Amino acid sequence: MLHLGTQNYSIGARVTGVANPIQGKTPEKMDEYKTKAALTKFVTESYDFVISSLKAMPEAKLDEKLPVVGLNRPRWALLAAGFEHQTHHRGQSQKASQPVV
Repeated sequence: MLHLGTQNYSIGARVTGVANPIQGKTPEKMDEYKTKAALTKFVTESYDFVISSLKAMPEAKLDEKLPVVGLNRPRWALLAAGFEHQTHHRGQSQKASQPVV
């Protein structure tokens, strides 16, 4: 979940141009995120960051292209990739929490 939150911050910052508030930090190695409450807060705040940053960005910017791995991709495509990324990891966590029958 820390990876999910970290990537939310990273992708949100890249798409919107808003400074990443956790830039240079590695939450997976930080003791302050070892409780369920702290982890939940971190992930929730990562979603809040993406949402507030998107709301502040003019919609027309979503079609602007950014260089990504040698390609120029529209900001909206990076946002879609971020959504797919978080969906993947949230799905993994649900599967992992279900009992094996």
